[in-house]
Amino acid sequence: MLRFCLLLLSFALLQACNAPSPTTESDVEAPEAVQLSEKAAEWYTLVGMTHDTAMVLMAPLERTQMGIRKTLDYVTDHQRQIALQLLTDLKKAGDGMMDWMHEFKSIELHEEEYQTMTDAQIIDYLKEQNTAMEQIDQAMRSAINEGQSYIRQYSKAAPPKKETPQN
Repeated sequence: MLRFCLLLLSFALLQACNAPSPTTESDVEAPEAVQLSEKAAEWYTLVGMTHDTAMVLMAPLERTQMGIRKTLDYVTDHQRQIALQLLTDLKKAGDGMMDWMHEFKSIELHEEEYQTMTDAQIIDYLKEQNTAMEQIDQAMRSAINEGQSYIRQYSKAAPPKKETPQN
């Protein structure tokens, strides 16, 4: 979770560094804003909703990773190998989300690029991005489900907690 927060902070700082310097209206003409067709706007909204649905999975993904790590001290070598593979799958799923967010070309940050594209190209791009986000969502759900199954199975094998003497 800390890594995610740092990534968001870094992104915000990067955007602030890349922000244009203040100018007056007489200095620069405002570029024409990108106007998406109705169909492209629907796809853009759908990509956003698909992203938002998958983004909610970041917290359960992190909790699952922590739960698996807690089992590593007391499971057998075979169970440990399973746990390490699950941790790898969870990391890949989370990294997939972070990579997608970094690479996605939003209208706000890539307005000039959208202006050079035809409506069909924009729609194709958004369809591809929605498919990619659906795959990331599925990978996250699968990794979380498998990780939670492991935790349910092997957290029961945890050694009993030592009682602390009462004063």
